[in-house]
Amino acid sequence: MIFRNADLLIKQLNEDNSRFAIKVIAIDGKDGVGKSTLAKKIAINLNGSYLELDQFIEKNKGHYVSAIKKDDLLNEIRNNSNKKPVLIEGICAQEVLKSLNMKADVLIYVKQIDEFGDWFDEYLFESLQSPEEVFQKDEEHFKQFRKLMRRIAGSGEIDEYKEAIFHEIVRYHYKYKPHNTANHIFNSYINTA
Repeated sequence: MIFRNADLLIKQLNEDNSRFAIKVIAIDGKDGVGKSTLAKKIAINLNGSYLELDQFIEKNKGHYVSAIKKDDLLNEIRNNSNKKPVLIEGICAQEVLKSLNMKADVLIYVKQIDEFGDWFDEYLFESLQSPEEVFQKDEEHFKQFRKLMRRIAGSGEIDEYKEAIFHEIVRYHYKYKPHNTANHIFNSYINTA
């Protein structure tokens, strides 16, 4: 189901939880789309716990999934399992859970929607080309990414680490297609004001 209102999504998750006990909810999507805000709100309303994958990263490793401190994350999931459900939020969430031999009971994918109602990252993640073809043919998107990262990071330099993470995100979407396989899509609208 597609949602643009967090309260309606939470209502649906409560209904889902009454039909089957939800233990793990993964909230996936590209960086900066509002996953953390949504995860916190859901955790509060479902009386669950919230884990942000970024908190389990060994910084500047040049990758995301392989930089996750898996033992620490697994221990934290176990420690929070008494508070159902556990919400796990971050990029490449399915791949991280797979590396822990886990799977989410519910996957929510957050899409950033522009002022025209279009998915902002559709050009990257719905391409019929391989990630490498996307990287080769569409250097302009890298320029946009670098510009966005400069705005977020507040610096003029974009290091190779951030670009490597971007490549990993594109490859992850190509492999897992979380935007197509999610139980629920949450449309997060870009504030243009």
